[in-house]
Amino acid sequence: MDISTVENSLHILTGIVGIITMVLLLFSIRSNKLVNFFFLLITAIISFRALMRGTYNLHLQPYADDFTGAFRALSLIVLPLFYLYFKGLKSDQKKIIWLDLLHLIFPLALIVFLSISSHFNWENLFLVRSFNLVIVVSYTLGYLAFTWRLVYKEIVIANSSNHRQHINLMRNWSIYLLSLSTLQIIRLIISLFVDFSNDNFLTGHPFSAVSSIFWLSIFGKILITPEILFGLPKLTQRLQNSKNEKVDIRDFWNSHVTQMENQNDFKMRDKMDAKVLGLIQEIEQIIATKHLFKNPKMSISDLAAEIGEPVSHLVYLFKYHCTVNFTEFKTIHKIDHAKELIDAGFLSTNTMESLAAEIGFSSYNPFFTAFKKYTNQAPNDYYRSTNKVLNRN
Repeated sequence: MDISTVENSLHILTGIVGIITMVLLLFSIRSNKLVNFFFLLITAIISFRALMRGTYNLHLQPYADDFTGAFRALSLIVLPLFYLYFKGLKSDQKKIIWLDLLHLIFPLALIVFLSISSHFNWENLFLVRSFNLVIVVSYTLGYLAFTWRLVYKEIVIANSSNHRQHINLMRNWSIYLLSLSTLQIIRLIISLFVDFSNDNFLTGHPFSAVSSIFWLSIFGKILITPEILFGLPKLTQRLQNSKNEKVDIRDFWNSHVTQMENQNDFKMRDKMDAKVLGLIQEIEQIIATKHLFKNPKMSISDLAAEIGEPVSHLVYLFKYHCTVNFTEFKTIHKIDHAKELIDAGFLSTNTMESLAAEIGFSSYNPFFTAFKKYTNQAPNDYYRSTNKVLNRN
């Protein structure tokens, strides 16, 4: 199998996976209509172009050729669609903002110009090709910078006290998607210069298989993690409607600060007061669902990274809003998880040493000491009392 066959097979695979992604987008379009609609258009353009290119070059169909100027230029509209997609990702637009459609005017005009110019017999073809190259490269780099600025300002550094894990999900998705898009634009620009240096029309075809690999990665990410299609407002709403939204707040947490130790903490309080309760809920939820404390080396920095919060905020939180230190906080959750496992019958097939290791203790002795400290009984006593209750039932 030669390289061209592999490339065209990649194009066909990209088209097929893209169509599957389109089906998923169509099913989820009600969740965030405009956001998913913009990405649906992007996916449709990429998928059908990939299918057209791959099937034509493998002689599976003789009618449609991807190398017409009009269809090649059509992919330029993907850039403003990406911008509008990211613009809507943070908001929850119910209707089209018609001014946003102004972003489509220039690429549409450029598509018409490039399509018409490819049918003229220009006297100075080198000058025309140079002009087209400068216009296309400037346009792509300009929109790339424009979109990165938007994503950085509205998503990457955006702050919110609620549902931090979902904000992180959208932030990571945005960076992932835009990073791969940036690599694709770099690939496009390189291929345009290759065309130009070879005195060819600007097709953008060289190294197109690399672009297919990038798109397969993007489509695969969506298929594996479809919740990224909902956007931040819808994720928040879905979480609020979920039974997991109810998180028990432990009695060692308190929402008010009675005394400050230094001026820096006073400044931090201004930032933290409005977000303390939401942050406590999020910490308790993520600890309860992911059991991060199983890692004996888990630090407050690891917890901060998990929820996307500055370490200084968590240091402040445990200093003024928690009556136990971070080490005790981890231990309490370990013991609670041990009780859950015992109640679920873990010890019917495992040893106490296995239980200690399962919840993140280095050995049985520190587990025994901690368990007795926080429950006022030894692990074996708790196990026997649990068994008695189960046997009665």
